[in-house]
Amino acid sequence: MSNIESENSLIQVFMEQGQNLYDAGNYEKALQEFEMALSFDSQYAPAYFGRARCYFQLDEDEKRAADEYSKAIELDPNYIDAYLERSRCYSHLGLLERAIQDTTKVIELNPHCGLAYGLRSSCFIALDRLAEATSDIKLIQKMDPQNVEQYYAQQGWLLFRAKKDFEKAASLNPDFRSVAQQKSKSNFF
Repeated sequence: MSNIESENSLIQVFMEQGQNLYDAGNYEKALQEFEMALSFDSQYAPAYFGRARCYFQLDEDEKRAADEYSKAIELDPNYIDAYLERSRCYSHLGLLERAIQDTTKVIELNPHCGLAYGLRSSCFIALDRLAEATSDIKLIQKMDPQNVEQYYAQQGWLLFRAKKDFEKAASLNPDFRSVAQQKSKSNFF
């Protein structure tokens, strides 16, 4: 076995141990394993991905996790999972346009990734871009009609936004009796 093959085997051992520790919820030790993998190959994108996941779970710093995902993407521009997870970081940081960019990139790489449409529709809803959110939600249902949980979760967010808009309209014009009457007669909200 050559030196390179030996190093690659060690990297895989560290990655597997890191993943097992991560799955067990031991994020600090998993982080150490991913760092060991990087000590053998500083250009190994999956190790940056693993490290980023640990940082996110440890609540150490979502920005740092996003930076680690960025490094993984820099090394592998087609790393779909890194784009998806970085979009979650951006969303948590309130960087919704960046999250939308990442999920859009995933959709370019894999137009059948329902998760990307779901994450993107959540960002659209948060930005009150409801037409775009509705479009993504319809695509989710069309792509995977069996995935009713994600579809109805997203529809629920749209209804929540609609309810807030309805209540705002009623509060802006208290004399708008038909709105109030519709609201009182309806069990919709």
